[in-house]
Amino acid sequence: MWSVGVVTYMLLSGIMPFAGENWPERSANITGANYNYHDTTFDEISDLAKDFIDHLLILNPAGRMTASMALNHQWILNGPPKGRKAGHMKQARHNLKSYLANYRARWQRAGNVMIAAHRLRNQVGQRSTDAEKAPLQVT
Repeated sequence: MWSVGVVTYMLLSGIMPFAGENWPERSANITGANYNYHDTTFDEISDLAKDFIDHLLILNPAGRMTASMALNHQWILNGPPKGRKAGHMKQARHNLKSYLANYRARWQRAGNVMIAAHRLRNQVGQRSTDAEKAPLQVT
């Protein structure tokens, strides 16, 4: 259910709930459940939606909503607000696209490193095999 809270936060805002300048800071925010609604995207998000997230992003699993409780949460049961424009979703969509593009670029870099490491390993392995096959030269 923790993941449902994270995904809901991201879908509504387009940003990660656990920000940080670097991995240790992000990790500390995750393990401490340190998140907020300071981004302007949340100005248009209902209090019920925030309450839904708040009841999922609880460190102790026993304190979180269960799947059944989540499905019966007032935010889910009410559906989208009547007569409300979804203009704020443009910013959330933009934030999410930026996040995904950055994430995709990181995975591509990691993949390129893995390919280079694999090629290097194969070349080193080929050289050692060639050296083993070479006749011993006595001087």
